[in-house]
Amino acid sequence: MTDTPAPAVTVSKPIAKKPFNWLPWMPWIYTVALFVIWEIGVRLSGLPHTVFPAPTRIFEAIVQYWPAIQRHSIQTLYTTTLGFILAVVGGLALGLLIGWSRTIYAGLYPIMVGFNAIPKVALVPILVIWFGIGTVPAVLTAFLIAFFPIVVNVATGLATIEPETEDVLRALGAKKMDIMLKVGIPRSMPYFFGSLKVAITLAFVGSVISETVAANSGLGFMMSSAQSQFNVPLVFAGLVMLAVEGIIMYALMAWIEKRTTGWAHRSTTMAGGGLSRHLDNHVPRLGLLLDVAVRLGDGLERHDAVDDAAKFALCHHLAQHKHVLCLVGQGPQARGCQLAASALCVLAAYHGPQDGK
Repeated sequence: MTDTPAPAVTVSKPIAKKPFNWLPWMPWIYTVALFVIWEIGVRLSGLPHTVFPAPTRIFEAIVQYWPAIQRHSIQTLYTTTLGFILAVVGGLALGLLIGWSRTIYAGLYPIMVGFNAIPKVALVPILVIWFGIGTVPAVLTAFLIAFFPIVVNVATGLATIEPETEDVLRALGAKKMDIMLKVGIPRSMPYFFGSLKVAITLAFVGSVISETVAANSGLGFMMSSAQSQFNVPLVFAGLVMLAVEGIIMYALMAWIEKRTTGWAHRSTTMAGGGLSRHLDNHVPRLGLLLDVAVRLGDGLERHDAVDDAAKFALCHHLAQHKHVLCLVGQGPQARGCQLAASALCVLAAYHGPQDGK
């Protein structure tokens, strides 16, 4: 009688639970901690609320004066948003104009720097003389203070196109307008949307400055009136509302930036990885050339073949590097990526590894 072997018992390993992601909650945790420390510090110091109110007194003031706070907050948000929109339209147009020509850049940029150095609060009395007390000076002040960062960032994005890129594009038969539309404007978009986050916070500063000096509504006017009555909790309540509005608008600009220029940001799988370090250390211009191919993806569709000058211009710059990476394009402009990948692979086949690498 033979012993039958006992069936093997498989022991399943317990599935490790993913640790809780505290990162999205950190802003709330830090904010609550700030208010708790603030409350404890005021109570221990014994400072009167007319000097430095505790958070509880501030929130009591928000509840007590909520109708007035709501009305003035809406007015400040309106003037800030309107001035910000004007700054976006004007700043984008002027930034493209300055980045289009080096002559225009050399002529207008010093004038803009000098104008930006003027404190905007010094312009409010002039705006009051021209337009009177009210909404218009607040809108124009928000526009003037948010205008400069947008212009500078857009012009910088256009001015940083490398000469090698323009050489490749001209070899492909692109005109200056093609370079602007296919490479210049897309390249400047990360700069543009990044500047919006700075400009929207500066627009709030401009609105409040004007409302404090020459207005009959808005959070700046409300805080100025409360200060004259020594109602310090109401002043801090206005500051809290400004902070809330600023955070909301900043988050909105960051969301728009992520949705529109996500292609320009390094993915989380690449961040800190060996591939990104390899590109940064060994082939600093490879990513730029691939980026050019992606931008020209639509434009390259109309070319049945690339002329020899274009091939030579592309391979001339790629041949300077020892390591070659073949990438596969994805998305609607995949042909542009595939063209660059094909050029890289051909170059690798001709040159091969060097120095035993």
